Amino acid sequence: MEKAAAQIRKRFETATDLPFRQQFHFYSRLFLWSRDQTAATWLEGVHEQVVGTSAAQFRKRLAAQASRLGIVPTAAQELRREAYQAYPHVRAYSFLLYETLMVYIVYGVDRRSEIAQLLDVDELHRYTKHLLHDPERLRALSTYGLNMLYIAAYFYEEKALPLEYLAHMATPKTAARYTPDALRLALYTLAHCVIGESMFYYRSVSPTVLPMYQSMVQQAGQLLEQRYADVSLDNKLETLVCARICRVALSTEQNINDEALHSFDPQRGYITDTQNVFHTKPNTLKRAEHRNVLFLLGNQTYNPRK
Repeated sequence: MEKAAAQIRKRFETATDLPFRQQFHFYSRLFLWSRDQTAATWLEGVHEQVVGTSAAQFRKRLAAQASRLGIVPTAAQELRREAYQAYPHVRAYSFLLYETLMVYIVYGVDRRSEIAQLLDVDELHRYTKHLLHDPERLRALSTYGLNMLYIAAYFYEEKALPLEYLAHMATPKTAARYTPDALRLALYTLAHCVIGESMFYYRSVSPTVLPMYQSMVQQAGQLLEQRYADVSLDNKLETLVCARICRVALSTEQNINDEALHSFDPQRGYITDTQNVFHTKPNTLKRAEHRNVLFLLGNQTYNPRK
């Protein structure tokens, strides 16, 4: 385990062929998870590139990137199209909020006034209010919808999402009724509730709501038990990371780590994903970054800032 982790770190830390977005994801997650000093040094080196030399430059960068986003993501498109058409700005709002959150929790710089000029705050509040009572569409929106909800609550309402909403999200269909695409979305939905509550590993889950999030992780664990071979390694490792955050033991933990080690390609220096019915293609360094940083996190002590 330690040998593979060291090789993975070396591969990503010396990579010259990894796009900046994946580099930032890799180092920011290591830093937020455990205050990793190598990650902290790298992040400080790109401070100006991320935060901008001025608020206006930051706003200009986000506006250009948001304008290139389509309404409906390509993954599981047919399952999600209707939900994204009902909430057409979710993907753009999620992106703007996420980028602003990263600047805030990594660098301590508040750029909320800048994104207020790029999104309709009244519409954002309508979206969040309606989605709390629209769990089926929210499951279809998955990562983007949940990131938008949690970050908006953190930035604008400064309170946790209501428990009755969480209860809806913790009771999806039984595993046998899911297609592979629907199963993937269900697992990402449960995982991103936990990740959202932790603000991407920045804070601990409050004891007040921890039992509900533990229930979500247990639900995800049951889905893995029943459909293990149908689930991508990315989904499995993300569920394991959520189990660490919520202090839940997964019956599949050893299987997940064994699969990750068996999927480690020493020639490439990173974990691929080839052993499941539903797996990530192609196994490029760019596509592999997500599962590899999750593997590193899942095998480190969680040490959030708050």
